[in-house]
Amino acid sequence: MRLRYLASHILFLVIVGSAICALAQSASYKVIRITSPFNPSDSVQGSHISNWGWLALNDLYHGTQQAFVWRAGKGTALSLFGGSCSTANGINNPGAIVGGACLPGKSNPHAYLYTTTKTQDLGTFRGVSAEGSRVNLTNQVAGNYQLSDGTNRGFFWQPKGWHDLGTLGGSFTYPFGLNDSAVIAGQSDISNNPDPVYGIPPFHGFQWSNGVLTDFGSIFGSNFNYGNSINNSGLITGSADVAGDTGAHAITWKGGVVQDLTPGGGGYVAWGLDINAHGDVVGAFGQVDSNLADGPPVNTMLCPCYAMLWHNGQSIVLQNDVPSGWSLLLALAINDHGEILARGAFNGGKLELLLLKPLTPGNPQVFGSSAEIKSSEEKAFPAGAPGMLRRQYDGKIVAIQ
Repeated sequence: MRLRYLASHILFLVIVGSAICALAQSASYKVIRITSPFNPSDSVQGSHISNWGWLALNDLYHGTQQAFVWRAGKGTALSLFGGSCSTANGINNPGAIVGGACLPGKSNPHAYLYTTTKTQDLGTFRGVSAEGSRVNLTNQVAGNYQLSDGTNRGFFWQPKGWHDLGTLGGSFTYPFGLNDSAVIAGQSDISNNPDPVYGIPPFHGFQWSNGVLTDFGSIFGSNFNYGNSINNSGLITGSADVAGDTGAHAITWKGGVVQDLTPGGGGYVAWGLDINAHGDVVGAFGQVDSNLADGPPVNTMLCPCYAMLWHNGQSIVLQNDVPSGWSLLLALAINDHGEILARGAFNGGKLELLLLKPLTPGNPQVFGSSAEIKSSEEKAFPAGAPGMLRRQYDGKIVAIQ
């Protein structure tokens, strides 16, 4: 097992080191802690950032998810329908927010569209519950709704009506990304038959546009892949297992053309989670989980794991670009100004949600060397750090000890 770990880690260093062009002289990002309006704050979660640096977030407060917006260093609870539960999943540049919220006395959330002037109840789309996932510049919404039998469907909503996104042959469809041209990216089961190895149905990424659902198909010889985010040029980022499910690679997809952001075969896991207008992709890089019960590599990553940025064909370990003491294990979102939403810890403390602000606008990256990555390993992942990152079926990522 030790030899296997060393081999995969050496591969990681080779991949990252070969793409890095200069030694880090100083931090190129300022790290800002995300504060919650709820006290005590339990676990702040988020996956989207506007070009103003505004965040739509959730905090597990007294055992129930509560939505809030974070602007200019301050978190403010969202006043929605007056019920006991709420989530905020997506935010556009003008500040409109989408998610799910309970009505008074109810426990099943309705999808909503929140603006500075009103909160619109989008309903449950013939299901028992619904949530908005993303909202674009014209307040069109992508999200999902759950049926009474527990299956999940995707929707696209606009003021003149809504559409079911359809399926790729199975019973679960999730939209994760939406651009200003109303093109959606996500994942959908391709059948209801469980994979014999992992015990779950295989799933593919998809693109939905004007009522047409396009299947990514099998990528790298495996049937586990997804699209997680899409920019306005139609470029989608996500992840795909390699043949034999011996690892997963971060990818981009457009018009059926796949670009492998992390070439090199199996033995490691890389996830592409968000993409900005410039084609910069953020995500994470870690080790393969040998426990098949935990799921395929596109859904499970063993740590040590590293927050990553793929910029102009280069793999950048964000760990090396922040002040010393911070360890970054996951990059969740990036806006067009290069601001990054990440998860990390300071000096081995509790995991926090963080905003990384470039110190030099337009040229924020000062790349680290593979030697620096190796030397920072123990500092970055002390005792008590997560042993695993798990991507849930709905796309949310949780850290597991």
